[in-house]
Amino acid sequence: MAEKIGVLRIRVEGRGCGSCVAPVKAHLLRIPGVRGVHVVGYNVYVFLDPAASPENILGHPALRLYYRVRDHEYMVMDREEALSLVRPRYIFTL
Repeated sequence: MAEKIGVLRIRVEGRGCGSCVAPVKAHLLRIPGVRGVHVVGYNVYVFLDPAASPENILGHPALRLYYRVRDHEYMVMDREEALSLVRPRYIFTL
């Protein structure tokens, strides 16, 4: 049976600077239950332990102090399916 993982996709903007989202990784990785973080533009994919609560992540001071959450979506999926969300996709034309 494939391992299940929680995926929280959040769209954030920095409180001091709207485009300063790169440091969000360091802030999120300090929160218990967060396994990994991947930033793609303004979208941040947070990989969670299956038992972790997405509400605890969204309300955690490490996130709320520095960022505004504009949108979010929570999904539970197989680990490989979750990783496919952040793998680069290359399109080649000749």
